[in-house]
Amino acid sequence: MTLIAGDSSNWRTEPLGSLVKVAYGKGLAKALRDEQGPVEVYGSSGVVGRHGKALVEGPVIIVGRKGNAGSVYLSEGPAWPIDTAYYFVVPSDVSPKFLAYQLGSLNLGTLDSSTAIPSLRRPDLEAAAVVVPPLDEQRRVVDVIETHLSHLDAGIQSLQRVERQVGLVWASALATSMKCSSYKPLEAFAAESGITDGPFGSKLKTSHYTSSGPRVLRLQNIGRGEFLDDHAYISEDHFNTLRKHEAKPGDLLVASLYGDQLRSCVVPDGIGDAIVKADCIRIRPAERADAAFLSFALQRPAIDAWCASHVKGVGRQRLGLSAIRALPIPDLSIEERKITSSQLASIRVSLDHMLGGLGVALKRATTLRQALLSSAFQGKL
Repeated sequence: MTLIAGDSSNWRTEPLGSLVKVAYGKGLAKALRDEQGPVEVYGSSGVVGRHGKALVEGPVIIVGRKGNAGSVYLSEGPAWPIDTAYYFVVPSDVSPKFLAYQLGSLNLGTLDSSTAIPSLRRPDLEAAAVVVPPLDEQRRVVDVIETHLSHLDAGIQSLQRVERQVGLVWASALATSMKCSSYKPLEAFAAESGITDGPFGSKLKTSHYTSSGPRVLRLQNIGRGEFLDDHAYISEDHFNTLRKHEAKPGDLLVASLYGDQLRSCVVPDGIGDAIVKADCIRIRPAERADAAFLSFALQRPAIDAWCASHVKGVGRQRLGLSAIRALPIPDLSIEERKITSSQLASIRVSLDHMLGGLGVALKRATTLRQALLSSAFQGKL
């Protein structure tokens, strides 16, 4: 054991494995759980369900083993950690909160030794160095941490509320600007033969990708009204065989795979030669000026309600090509579409500027939280 010098000279440091017995969680299929039970079921992402009996009595600390590796949770009462997590009971001379806060400050996920699914090896967890002051000092440190965190967390919640408000303002702007008594299908705004899906099957496989060349625009490129600059390439020769799937600046991309929201974006200038991949629908507007208008129209709240009633499939739900062609677009004149697009673009710029400031503030709050915990376990509080 090593003593920490200074005001914390009576704090000792030792590996976690010498303090506690780290155990593997036990699998518990959803079908076997009693969701009305009093016991919380924990996985690497936290509480994932409930059950009628416990695997271990509390207080117990749960640490993510697979998936959200290194995540730390404290259950004050009985719990059932499943097999994606480790768990251990805290000894009587250690404050459960003190140890949980400390482990959360260690970034245990950086010990991940996998190349596929993130995972944390038990020997690495057991080797993690932890400090152990006298129990009264642990309790004092926890009190100080929680006093500061209560203020910090209140600030974070306020920032998150503002973020949600920004989203509501944008949804309201879209709904108001796109209010219309009649609608046309999306295909009515497309050029002749302007709608196409990407190539399926053997025509375009991952093995065709190269380190440079014409771009392949995939689902990874399509955000909610935003082009995401993910890169994939094919050779010039292969591109020439797939030109019917070409995408150009000003084209609209729509993701046929559907989650809670429809994703679409406009292909930006400077993209160079490019094609779309399967499940990415390319719409070439008859009027290039309509690209922004169509993108805004596909972000309005009403479109998601329409999509929810037209998706097909179980698990990975999709909008078929016929449904995408039929997406309802407000029937405005071309001048009205230009004015609407300009107004919404201006609002979007202002909201994005506000979100950028909120993002900086939230990032700073996260940094302050980590700095607070770091100071606490160096004996500086």
